[in-house]
Amino acid sequence: MERDRTLDLMKGVAIVAMIVGHLGWRGPEYKWIFSFHMPLFFIISGFLHGRISLSGKSVAKQFKRLVLPYVVSACAIGAGYLFLSMFAEAADERGLSYWVKAVFWGAGIGHHHSPLLADVPCIGAIWFLLAMFWCRLMFNLLAMISTRPGVLAAASVAVSVVCIAVHHRVVNLPLSILPGGSALVFYTAGYLLRLYDGFSRISLPVAAVLLALWVAATYLSPYTLQVVGCSYPVYPLSVAGAIAATGVIYFCCKKLLSLRLRALDVVVWLGEVSLVILCLHDFDLMVPVRERLGITTPLTSIVYDLTFCTLGTVLLSQFAATREIFKLKKFQIIR
Repeated sequence: MERDRTLDLMKGVAIVAMIVGHLGWRGPEYKWIFSFHMPLFFIISGFLHGRISLSGKSVAKQFKRLVLPYVVSACAIGAGYLFLSMFAEAADERGLSYWVKAVFWGAGIGHHHSPLLADVPCIGAIWFLLAMFWCRLMFNLLAMISTRPGVLAAASVAVSVVCIAVHHRVVNLPLSILPGGSALVFYTAGYLLRLYDGFSRISLPVAAVLLALWVAATYLSPYTLQVVGCSYPVYPLSVAGAIAATGVIYFCCKKLLSLRLRALDVVVWLGEVSLVILCLHDFDLMVPVRERLGITTPLTSIVYDLTFCTLGTVLLSQFAATREIFKLKKFQIIR
């Protein structure tokens, strides 16, 4: 199936927004970035959902697509950190045991709000890969029980709310199971958008209404939406705002692509390779090479990270093994 450049441009916008949000930029735009960037990836993934199945072959395919890149990236991050710490002046607290635990927990943040197991080793941004794996499995399970849109939507909301409640009131589970379950509502929203051809129905007046909802959800929320920590400030408003934001971004990206601006090709490409960009970005986040180089301001950090991720993706695309793991095409400067 031919790739949809609009969806790739949306992912490109979201992956750049994620990098900006992670690298110390704490202005008013911070809350805006977190209001949509992770939900958008779950919504698009649901929109592109293929055959509903929980067969061994289907689960193995998802494992290879999401968990294998997670394991490879997590091991590379741990190895890179330990190697770099050998040259530090002081002994490093993050030893091998820390990284083994971090790989197991798959946590995007180190401190959670749960009564039990709140403080765990952090693996960084690649928590998303594990969360997406569980999210897809949960969706397939629900869809095998019933594909009726109303039932599927209600069940997804119920699972999402239960996962959030367990996380905040009981225990923080490993392998990003609960963040994945909490995001099921976004994944299902994407699936239903495709079912009802929802994106194509977004006209300028509809986009204006969605924008108003996005603004209201962002400004009325008492704190920032963070899927990684199952933090939904006002659950109905946070979910509706994130879905509305995705609709607005789709409308804008569709209009931008109609202008045929060559500069957009770069952002579209970032969206196409967003999985490997995520993994390389996490390497930059967790292995303090940037700090050792004296790159500490938000703007220079963002430029460095984007350059590192872009060149790293091109390099990884040159090897058959990494092309297979990260589902990359070989990058050629001269075509």
